[in-house]
Amino acid sequence: MNQFYTTIDVFEKEKWNRALEDVPHAFSHTVDHCKSVHINTGNRIFLFLFEKDDVKICCPIMERNFNGRKDIAKPFGISGFTGNGTHPDFHKTWLNFVKKRRYITGYTGLHPLFGDKSWFPQKNIFSHATIQVLNLRPSVKSILKNMSGGRRRQLNKWSKTKDKL
Repeated sequence: MNQFYTTIDVFEKEKWNRALEDVPHAFSHTVDHCKSVHINTGNRIFLFLFEKDDVKICCPIMERNFNGRKDIAKPFGISGFTGNGTHPDFHKTWLNFVKKRRYITGYTGLHPLFGDKSWFPQKNIFSHATIQVLNLRPSVKSILKNMSGGRRRQLNKWSKTKDKL
């Protein structure tokens, strides 16, 4: 089988940045964030990149060792799989990668905004939490105007007490 993936080490900054071009991503996907996690944990971190037919699907991966066995997880923060499209070969490629590396388990996920549930079988997708996303592009005035009255009152109350903290 052809290999449609590569791994990019956290010390290959230019290569990592090129891989994220044309792919929606968050700060937790960036090489700078992942390198800081590596420095703090000592764990190997790399970017898994599937690339075929102009489709890129990637995820930062942290490899952890315990008693000679390895598992994988997302580095801290909200990262997870992200990409610029779908491809029928992705899931099979990911499974082959995981089997080849002999990982005993994995704690990964889809990015909540940029992930696509079609990349994995539905039986393998679980939702464990809800996140709130706030679009910070509009003005503060516009954001406040669109909030509920109760939320505005909470913010006003906090604003009056924040200097006392």
